[in-house]
Amino acid sequence: MELLKEVSDGLIPSKKILEEFKERNAARAVLLDKENKVALIYNPEHKHHKLLGRGLKENEKPEEAIRELAETTGSEPNILGEIGKVVEYRHKYKLNQTSYGYLARVSGEIKNNGVKWVSLGEALELLEKDEPSNYEGSFIVKRELGFLRRARRILQMKSL
Repeated sequence: MELLKEVSDGLIPSKKILEEFKERNAARAVLLDKENKVALIYNPEHKHHKLLGRGLKENEKPEEAIRELAETTGSEPNILGEIGKVVEYRHKYKLNQTSYGYLARVSGEIKNNGVKWVSLGEALELLEKDEPSNYEGSFIVKRELGFLRRARRILQMKSL
């Protein structure tokens, strides 16, 4: 999967330093409904939005985690393709997280479950205006903006 961006609170760590970091993998979706609205969740405590997704279990494929989003939306997502990956280096926690991004679509009856459905342009505006109040939130916003910007380019090229 193509590397979209690397996010760090300092320098990108050397391979030697990375050996001290814990590795975590996650799957994220730019999840569209039939009107091409994007699913976002807002974290009021830390004042930022994020895409749907989660950390991967051992030996789990990212696509499996994306399909499980049906529990949140009420409709199983159809994966349209890969967006790319974002690698985060969180020095404070010695964490190296790789998030695999997918473009997916849900159809049928959709449950809200705290999910906000907005246009892609509005999703970008919301995240660009977010001012996270915690350490993790600053990484989340940069990561999600990377996925949303690439998804916009993919949708413009493919007219999905």
